[in-house]
Amino acid sequence: MTSKTLKVFKKLFSFSGGVLVTLAVIFVILFVITYFYAVSRFMGQITLDVSRRLMSPDHIKTAFLIRRYGFDLNFGVTVIYGGDRLKNAQKYSHYKKRAKRLFWSCDYFPNLDVNWNENIEWSTDSSFLKLIIHNPEAAKPFTWAYDFTNDVEITEANEIQSLWIQRNQISDNNEVNPKQ
Repeated sequence: MTSKTLKVFKKLFSFSGGVLVTLAVIFVILFVITYFYAVSRFMGQITLDVSRRLMSPDHIKTAFLIRRYGFDLNFGVTVIYGGDRLKNAQKYSHYKKRAKRLFWSCDYFPNLDVNWNENIEWSTDSSFLKLIIHNPEAAKPFTWAYDFTNDVEITEANEIQSLWIQRNQISDNNEVNPKQ
């Protein structure tokens, strides 16, 4: 290195030069943040819409299937506790959290010409919520479920199907047949 280059480096990393470098770095960071904000704001506005709203059979939980459009398409499931039978929230200590996001999908290509046929379903005993997304590019539909009894999400298709059958039979066995 030449002596002129060494002098420049010494000046840059001296106290006043360090301040200038710090200000330049801050300026670059603010420019990048502003740039990405402007691109996301004007080029790809994010839109949310409720694709489906479904109250559980026990009228305590309401599930919302949400679509989010932007650079990509995502599906989300949120459950809100509170319904016809939940008049006074203080009586129900296990409903401290009124809203809970259960699921947010991977990114899909936001083609507005495609009907994804997304749907949510409650089991008849209100303990199981199932999501189905029919991706036209996939051989099988995407399935996801949430088991409120064990407070876990389930992603395995065979397990979802067996629990779905089991939970609906439990409720059917406990109901009185109105034809008798």
